[in-house]
Amino acid sequence: MHAPGGLLQDVSACETLKVRAMEEWENGLFSNCSYEAMHTHNDTDLEVLFMVDVNTNKLPEQYRTNLPYDFQMWYVNRLLNGNEKRCLTATGQAQENDSLSKQINFIKKKFLNGQIEVFSCQLLEKSGVAVDGVILGKYELLADEIQLNFVPFQYHDIYLFFLEELNKPEGPCNYNGYWARPKFQERKYTQLSRKSSY
Repeated sequence: MHAPGGLLQDVSACETLKVRAMEEWENGLFSNCSYEAMHTHNDTDLEVLFMVDVNTNKLPEQYRTNLPYDFQMWYVNRLLNGNEKRCLTATGQAQENDSLSKQINFIKKKFLNGQIEVFSCQLLEKSGVAVDGVILGKYELLADEIQLNFVPFQYHDIYLFFLEELNKPEGPCNYNGYWARPKFQERKYTQLSRKSSY
């Protein structure tokens, strides 16, 4: 989660996440939030990692079993974020088959002031039905990551800011994603080649 104003004060860290979707926490869809890690980008701009249990039995019936993991996580992320608020969350984790596909060069576009450059994009899967009114696609992106103000051995992952830039300042979470297995390549400057699924 990106917490641009910092964590809520005088309550547990998880409350910053919970207030975005109180109804889903109260009805048991989400539970057992635990704070895992935090990176401070400046005095009030935080990147926070939480672990949350999701009771998939509370999802609409059509999304419980027949929906692939990535599309189910897209829907869960919308619910976790509060659907229509500024999208500050991302959910899911890399699956075993995420690294199995051919590379097709598609775009050469930079994000986050040049910190991420996408040099390949490939459609891997498309949802057979609309999910929350949207036909979804799972894409593999290959990107170079050049971290500014890089501190060796410090937890720091800028993909959340990449997603936030894609989702725009207001509205629902139209893009969800996660970094899959990174491929480290030594270059002249500090760079990190990564593969991601969105």
